[in-house]
Amino acid sequence: MDRPHLAFADGGLAVGLVSTCPPRQCGIATFSRDLEQAILTADRTVRIAWAAVNEATSIHAYGPEVRWRIRQGDPDSYRRAAQQLNVAPVDVVCLQHEFGLYGIWGDPFEDHLTVFLNELRKPLVTTLHSVLPAPQFALGARA
Repeated sequence: MDRPHLAFADGGLAVGLVSTCPPRQCGIATFSRDLEQAILTADRTVRIAWAAVNEATSIHAYGPEVRWRIRQGDPDSYRRAAQQLNVAPVDVVCLQHEFGLYGIWGDPFEDHLTVFLNELRKPLVTTLHSVLPAPQFALGARA
């Protein structure tokens, strides 16, 4: 499917998609690309720009759809991405959530999504790709 030019002109909905992005080999990246294509199939006037989550040690050769990059594991990178989305011509942010993408799994879990959410001033839609059976324990709280 052809991709629309990503220069943001007046009119139409503009979506900032926060996710991993192909060519990164990741199920969330595949899901997000499919989501992007479904949105564009439903409405060709929607403009989508990505904030791609990179591994801490990799940089991918993205297409023009990736306007911002987030370095996984770097809290300041998440903060900067939110600040950039705040000033971008984006109407809504669509975040694809997977625990390993937005923090460091350990004891305690280091949550970098909180940094992003505290900074973001745009409307947010989130897809939770996994739900933990005992989230309070996973977030470092003790039973």
